[in-house]
Amino acid sequence: MIPKNIIDTLIKISLLFSLKEILIKYTLKISRLGIKIALSNIEFINGLFSLIFVAISLTVGIRMAFKYFKFNDKNLIYMGVGWIGITSPWWPSTTSFIYTLITGTGLNEFLYFSISMPLTPWFMVIFVLGITNLIQTKHQKIILPAYIILGILFEAFYLYSLFTNPSNIGTLESQIDVRYTGFTMIYLIINLFTILTLGIYFGKESLKATNPEINLKGKFLIVAFLFYFIGGFLDSSLPLNIVTLSLTRIILILGSFFFYNGFILPEWIKNRFIK
Repeated sequence: MIPKNIIDTLIKISLLFSLKEILIKYTLKISRLGIKIALSNIEFINGLFSLIFVAISLTVGIRMAFKYFKFNDKNLIYMGVGWIGITSPWWPSTTSFIYTLITGTGLNEFLYFSISMPLTPWFMVIFVLGITNLIQTKHQKIILPAYIILGILFEAFYLYSLFTNPSNIGTLESQIDVRYTGFTMIYLIINLFTILTLGIYFGKESLKATNPEINLKGKFLIVAFLFYFIGGFLDSSLPLNIVTLSLTRIILILGSFFFYNGFILPEWIKNRFIK
């Protein structure tokens, strides 16, 4: 026979555990409700499209880089890593979106900018190295050092601003979105025009080839770099609403697909376009 006081104690413990489980369930429900409230419709769409764009670009870049082992061309590594890197301005919005879904609050200003562009200058150097190798331009010895110097200057400005006055970099307009200003915006515009100019030049050189496959790749690359430029420019200049946001991110996502096709032309696409 179990003593009554032990039975009472067991019942109390059981009730406490039951109450704890109920509280946990309701806390999770409240937390989830809070997360839904934490993001407006435009913020959710912004974060979702950023996540899709970054995920696709990351996949494209990694697949390209790994093609090195098949073709033994180090420029595929440069271009793959470079493509991943030039999407870095969209990394913090993606991270903040995921973080908000988990915690109900976005990244603070310091964390947002810490993720955003500290590595961008070096990704750009890798990209410029890869594409000037492919173009085989004699001006590489001028272009590459110029970009390294620009990258060092920007990095110094960025890190100094990050630790002293992040508002010099830009302004967080929401938990997901930022408006870059000053030198940061100038640097981004320089990057956009550099990517467009070198990319279009490389694509046009490919169009001169008599090989129809290389010719087709050139067309894809021209479209890819145009889409990246247009999408990046519109994303940084247009006021955000559901229409403009969807339009710019879809353009950027399509740019990633065209970029991949311009370097690693899938067999099914080649068969479709080359008769």
